[in-house]
Amino acid sequence: MTAATTSTLLAGSAALSAYLNAKYHISKDLSYLYYQHRGQRYQDQLKRRNRINVWATFTENATQFANKECIWYSDPSIDPPTPHAYTWREAHDWACRYAEWFLGTGRVRPGDCVGFYLQNSQHFMFAWMGLLAIGCFPAMINYNLVGGALVHCVKIAECPLMLVDEEYSGRVLGNSELAALGVQVQVLDRPFEAQLATIKPRMPDAEYTKDANEKTKYALRYTSGTTGYPKAVMATTGRIYSRLAGQFSQMAIRPLKSDGTGDRWYICMPICHATAGSATLICMLMPATLCIGKKFSASRFWSEVRDSRSTVFTYVGEITRYLVALPPSPLDRQHSLRVGYGNGIRPDVWGRFQERFGVSEICEFYGSTEGGLSHLTLQKGDYLRNAVGHDGLIRRLQMRNAWVPVLVDAETNDIARDPNTGLAIRMPYEVGGELLFRLESQASFVGYYKNREATEKKFARNIIRRGDLFYRSGDSLKRTPDGKWSFLDRLGDTFRWKGENVSTAEVSEVLGRYPGVIDANVYGVAVPNHDGRAGCAALLLDPQLAKNFEINSLLRHARKDLPNFAVPLFLRIVPEAAMNATGVKQDKVQPRLEGVDPAKVRGDPLYVLRGDSYERFTAADWDGLSAARARL
Repeated sequence: MTAATTSTLLAGSAALSAYLNAKYHISKDLSYLYYQHRGQRYQDQLKRRNRINVWATFTENATQFANKECIWYSDPSIDPPTPHAYTWREAHDWACRYAEWFLGTGRVRPGDCVGFYLQNSQHFMFAWMGLLAIGCFPAMINYNLVGGALVHCVKIAECPLMLVDEEYSGRVLGNSELAALGVQVQVLDRPFEAQLATIKPRMPDAEYTKDANEKTKYALRYTSGTTGYPKAVMATTGRIYSRLAGQFSQMAIRPLKSDGTGDRWYICMPICHATAGSATLICMLMPATLCIGKKFSASRFWSEVRDSRSTVFTYVGEITRYLVALPPSPLDRQHSLRVGYGNGIRPDVWGRFQERFGVSEICEFYGSTEGGLSHLTLQKGDYLRNAVGHDGLIRRLQMRNAWVPVLVDAETNDIARDPNTGLAIRMPYEVGGELLFRLESQASFVGYYKNREATEKKFARNIIRRGDLFYRSGDSLKRTPDGKWSFLDRLGDTFRWKGENVSTAEVSEVLGRYPGVIDANVYGVAVPNHDGRAGCAALLLDPQLAKNFEINSLLRHARKDLPNFAVPLFLRIVPEAAMNATGVKQDKVQPRLEGVDPAKVRGDPLYVLRGDSYERFTAADWDGLSAARARL
């Protein structure tokens, strides 16, 4: 064989290899499998060395990077806001003070849970690390919860002590049910901070954490509670260390170096929730500089990003939509953000956000607080934009019978079954359905803390064969032939109208692309003397365009991309977006209960679709429907 022939064969092989890789994304799948294996291997190595210990890792980082910046925080309640930076040594000293104080109360012993009813701050992290130092953990209670929901969360945690944000202390101190539980309450205010500052920082006895392992509890978290009171989920350290070496290494986050360089991670999402809470803990372990915003504010977001010199940020739900809705500014691209990490960015906003603000990478993940199902997509170009996950050929074959979309009854949410076999009706991936995740056993699912009934409801059996066991995600997803996953709807949000299933996410995306629509919250409403639920879209309009907003132009826009049965029958113009207890995700429950009864919508203008136009919907119209004098 001549040299020329060999060269030609090599060139041909290289071209074929490149073609197959581009078509089937082989290198991407191999990279995913590598990082998955790396995460497990890293955890196994730590386990053999008895080093799966968050406090020990934090202490090592504080020793190695003592004088480098650990936490940046700016308090907007101080006028003007004054940023504070804490070195790793200072952060570690504060954690030691908290550990000493917790033990000094006489209420907290190793293994106990302490309630955190706190907004974001540097002290949230100091107190968290201090608890881990003495073998304890926090209950991450959403500070937006009040009344029965708040009491419910405290009861589950059985916490003898609560740290409470000064701004919301009245909700706790004035709650007689909490008082009856005998919970000691400490308000996190400036006098308390001053008291802590007088404590000499001493390293807690290593005895408290000597038995730390992959099953050690590092936080009690709660679901967002869209279907009743929040459910609790226990988070353990094995999973966070696995993600550190797997998911977050895949994101190519740059750890802190001895010269002080490395990524700076801005987090203004509530740390009490899993997405932000996990990211803050990763910063303490990786290590990376954590930049904390007290809460999300569209008007403060970019100034805090610039002041903190952040390169990575965490998003949840709709915050990118509110950032895109800001008036254009010459400062839009004057920042250092490179990567956005989170979940829930909607397709109608994703591209606009990146193009306007110049954030080159979006790391969108799909998962849940309680579920073992997790998918990560690092999007750097147009191909994976809008995808909540992506599988190449290897992964598609590997997960063929592990991730299964099935048909679900839109009214009952029950899995549809084949009448002959009793097995689930499996849907084509291109069509989609509720995504089920195969489990080896019930122990594979962490479950809801002290809630066996709710845990059992997440299991589905006899799906593709007799005796199998699956986890119900509660979400409908579909996958394109080349492996791109997209979100369809949340189970319970999809509604049925005129014999057809309507995806609220799909309708929201279409309406959200129309100029002047900041937010479109779509849900099904009950209408007297009609079967099913009629579609209603609660629209938050851009104040600059609201006065001349053409509702019927919006109708024509919707009809271009939606089937007739999915075009909202009702529109409700709202002064502000309805958010659930997280403060960053749409609330469909309350608007759905209010429906389109003019007496319940607090004066919001209502419109009903009649023929080819939307017309005002009045109390007289509602009375006509109620008396069966009119039909839709």
